[in-house]
Amino acid sequence: MKNGKTLCILASTLFLMIQTAGAIDVDVSVGDNIQEAVDRVAAAGGGMVNLGAGIHQISTSIKMKSNVTLSGAGHSETTINTSKVIKSIEQASEGLRNVTIQNLTITGVVVNGSHAIHLVSYRTDHRHIKLLNVHASRTGWGVHIKGAQDVIIRNCEFTKNGAKGKEGYAHNLYLRRCKNALVSHTKLIGSTTGNGCNISYSKNITLDRCEVLNNYFRGIRAADTDGYTVTNCRIGGNGKVGLLANREKVVTQNINFVNNIVFDNGEGGIQAGRGVTGSVTHCVSYGNKRFDFSLPTTVKQSANSSECPAAPEEILTTLVQTHSRLMLKDDALRDLKKRAENDEVLRRFVREVIRRADGHLDDPHLHKKDGPRLLSVSRACVERVYTLGLAWRWTGQKKYADKIKENLLTVCAFPDWNPSHFLDTAEMSHAVGVGYDWIHNDLDQETRNHICLALVELGLKPGIERYKSGYHQF
Repeated sequence: MKNGKTLCILASTLFLMIQTAGAIDVDVSVGDNIQEAVDRVAAAGGGMVNLGAGIHQISTSIKMKSNVTLSGAGHSETTINTSKVIKSIEQASEGLRNVTIQNLTITGVVVNGSHAIHLVSYRTDHRHIKLLNVHASRTGWGVHIKGAQDVIIRNCEFTKNGAKGKEGYAHNLYLRRCKNALVSHTKLIGSTTGNGCNISYSKNITLDRCEVLNNYFRGIRAADTDGYTVTNCRIGGNGKVGLLANREKVVTQNINFVNNIVFDNGEGGIQAGRGVTGSVTHCVSYGNKRFDFSLPTTVKQSANSSECPAAPEEILTTLVQTHSRLMLKDDALRDLKKRAENDEVLRRFVREVIRRADGHLDDPHLHKKDGPRLLSVSRACVERVYTLGLAWRWTGQKKYADKIKENLLTVCAFPDWNPSHFLDTAEMSHAVGVGYDWIHNDLDQETRNHICLALVELGLKPGIERYKSGYHQF
């Protein structure tokens, strides 16, 4: 078995060496011939065509070839522009492999026949197509990828594409006969004649963290597709339905819509045609003209809402301004104390908490352990905070608040709360947040600021980064 694994590794390494053997980079300044650079890199076995900053005017299509990366200096630095009715970038042949287009903007003319990117294969699918940080706007048909597998579109903006006379057909992005495609962190905005994204005859298509706004026809639509996932997207202001699964010939199967906000669309919010299967969960759909949800019984639904969420600037106005406000507010504590007057069981529980809190007064400082886990330390801090905190709030004896403060300052001095195993960070954030709230009124402003800064830097910011990464381990 060991020898077999070694042979596999050697074979994989040899394959990569062959694929990259002779790979070259070619720099292209404004005015140089981009196609000659693509041909030269392809002939060498692959590599990079680096477009310099500026506006590269073209009058004929750039024909991409296998193992070539076409890269600009950044979408705000490098632009490919044409005044001709052409496909600005298209395939040189069917069955391309390993093609990347990145870090540039493509603009053209808003007429039928004009495309920003047109990678289409009818007999042999393209494989491993990447569009990264590409802006495509003001072309007739936007970005078309048809007959392709393993497609990644990330950090792109496809906006204001459309062709008069092709209403309902000329979209910002069209995926047809694609398999295993991921569109993430991408803006699909303002198509003048079509959808933000149209999908058909495809399998395993995912859109995640996209903004799909103000398109003429629909937001995102898939037909005759098996495996259609839309998560964490904002979909609003589109002419018809915001998020749609329907059919042309075959019913779309296995939809998975999670945590999307769908709003103010001209016809409806989230819709699936008869016979569509899958699930719609934790979605908010509101303010749509005819309906917010229109789903058949074959689609499972849970935790969805048609209530408009509070605007970000309004959220803090609803926050209780006084402390303590987490878990046990002061009025609830007063009710518990009153109830304890006639409840021996409750009094016994309180005595036990205070006994344990007294034991924590002599606990040594928490220490950041070496190794892959901090979870035991985080949970020890949670236990101390709750036990000492309840004793403090029940008795008013300052020794308990002082011990909480000591524990909080100790863990806030840690270099990190082990975000590589994010449950450790989440538990420690829990402890520090509740502890800060419960002894807030007994802290000076400098200590408050110190604890708040640690909670932001060691807890919230790593949490945001982990959420954006799409790897959620908490």
